[in-house]
Order: sequence, then structure tokens, then C-alpha cells
Amino acid sequence: MKNILKVRNKESTTANGKLVGAMISRQVTDYLSLYALAQRMSKSMIVRALIDDWYIDKREEQTVDDLINKIVEYAFIAWEEISIQSPRISFVEFGRDLKRDLDQKGISEIVANLIIKKVRDEAEKETR
Repeated sequence: MKNILKVRNKESTTANGKLVGAMISRQVTDYLSLYALAQRMSKSMIVRALIDDWYIDKREEQTVDDLINKIVEYAFIAWEEISIQSPRISFVEFGRDLKRDLDQKGISEIVANLIIKKVRDEAEKETR
């Protein structure tokens, strides 16, 4: 039987997109489903529009550079703690672990390499 209530998602998936997931309460998902069906939209279209609006608002408050610098600060503090607790661990090993963690968090390789370079630069400043 044909899907009677099918909503066609007019926006196609692109190579530049990435799936992002979240656990949302049943009450919210029930309403989202009803709203999407009544408006003849997909839930993805609604969530994508909300996230796009959030992105526009947030990028004015904190630039990509601001976010990268904050992550560098956290990572450098972690490096300081690890290098004190385990002096045998090299920065190369730390950088490898950091890169893996950043990759698992969905950070692109280019940005991950930049973060690691900035942490390394900070570490080298400290040793001078």
C-alpha cells in the first residue's frame, strides 16, 4: 500500500551535510511529529531550520576562532595536568589522543590539526 501521509523532503542531502542526533523527550517528539505532519513538512526540515537559526545567532556571539581558542585552552590545561602526572608521556602521544578525541567529537581534520598546533605552541612557550 502507498504511504498516504508521506511528506517529501524538498531539501536533498548533500556531501556537505552531517547527521547529528539527540535524545528528545517523548512529549516534544510527539508534538514535533504532529506539527510536521499537519504542516506537510519533514521533522528534519523543522529541526534543520531551528539549528540554522541557532547557528546564525551563536556565530555572532562567539566566532569560530573564539571557540577554537577556548578548546585550545582546555586542551592545554589537560596537557599540563597529564605532563605532571605522567612525565613520560610525550606531546606526540598527547596530540595523537587529542586528535582521536576531536575526530570522535566530529571536528574536521583541518581544525583538529590547528588546535593541536596551537596547544603545541602554548606548550613550547611554557618550556622556554
